[in-house]
Amino acid sequence: KNIGTLGFVNGCLIIPISMLVGYLSQHYSDKKLLHALLCVGLLGTILLFDLSDVIEDRTDQYNFDPHYNYWHWAAVGPRRYVAGIILEFCGIQASQSIIISMLSKVVPVSMAKGTFNSGFISASLTTLARACGDLFITFMGLSSMRLLLNLLAVPAMMIMGFSIMLSIFHQHQLSV
Repeated sequence: KNIGTLGFVNGCLIIPISMLVGYLSQHYSDKKLLHALLCVGLLGTILLFDLSDVIEDRTDQYNFDPHYNYWHWAAVGPRRYVAGIILEFCGIQASQSIIISMLSKVVPVSMAKGTFNSGFISASLTTLARACGDLFITFMGLSSMRLLLNLLAVPAMMIMGFSIMLSIFHQHQLSV
């Protein structure tokens, strides 16, 4: 029930955020918006990192319980989890619209029309990425349900950090 509510809140937030990004795109360049949205996504991912799993390895109970764990302040609790998920989801979803906007500005004219246009290509690639992500989550869950949050947050932080570094390194090419 709670996860469904969180998904509903995410879904309701993404439309106004996308409208805000669309409005801001009239006043700011795509690369600035991309950097800001990727940083919001990275902040959400950092909030999901459970430091108490690294500090103290306990497998008999949940880390957030202050009665059993001295490091409970470093654990991801319900509020931090909800804030991290909302920031990560909204930042990544909104940055996807900026990335597709940038792609549409550099796609060759020959690919801008017909069946296999840039919209089809981006939809196909995002579907493939989601399928690979689902497989990755499944394999991480098979390895350890207890550490699943960190097994997902650490690679996500690395990918987000790498994306930010790439966008900064190639910012001259993003200026379209």
